[in-house]
Amino acid sequence: MQLDCTSYIVPNGTVSNYCSHIQGNESGRCCFENASLTLVGLDLKNCDINSANILQRLSSEELRNIVALSMQLNSFDSAAEEEFQGLDALEHLELPADCKCPGGKQVWKQISSFTSHTNCEFQISACSWKSCPAENSLCFPDGPGLRQCLCDDSHSGYRCLREEDHFPWKIVGPTYAVATIVIVTLLLWKKYGHDSSFGSLKTNIDARFLN
Repeated sequence: MQLDCTSYIVPNGTVSNYCSHIQGNESGRCCFENASLTLVGLDLKNCDINSANILQRLSSEELRNIVALSMQLNSFDSAAEEEFQGLDALEHLELPADCKCPGGKQVWKQISSFTSHTNCEFQISACSWKSCPAENSLCFPDGPGLRQCLCDDSHSGYRCLREEDHFPWKIVGPTYAVATIVIVTLLLWKKYGHDSSFGSLKTNIDARFLN
């Protein structure tokens, strides 16, 4: 993570309260899950940030685990959905006072406005109200008001219309090879009988199939 905002998590704020609730570990402006080094909370309050797009400096793995995020007392007054892409686990979001929650009321169960900030609480998955157009696709949440539509395992291509071949070659292949060796061996035995050259020929065939 590369966000230049030092100091520490502001006490009694959204991130601080969440971190205490899960008994996480605070480090600088970050809250990490106690059982791992997973980033679950980020306090960017009063960091002189002029755009929520700064969040895209985080890796996709870091974004997808953040549950609590504070960005109040900064100098931006709008928050586009795209700036919060990847934050599909986000449940507690604090924004500057004049800033609306990304995605609006259909994305958040509870929105509260105060003189100093706006609270966006409990994100609603976009998959619950914005279905995927393709019949053979699956919906995955991708942040407030955003979702990804990916083809299921049996389909691919434009609008997931191409059916995939899932014949189990890895399972059937070895069986097929062994059966081929047996059949070839029997045919050669029948053809050459007790010919002394058959022994060396069989050894050569076995070596090519089994090596």
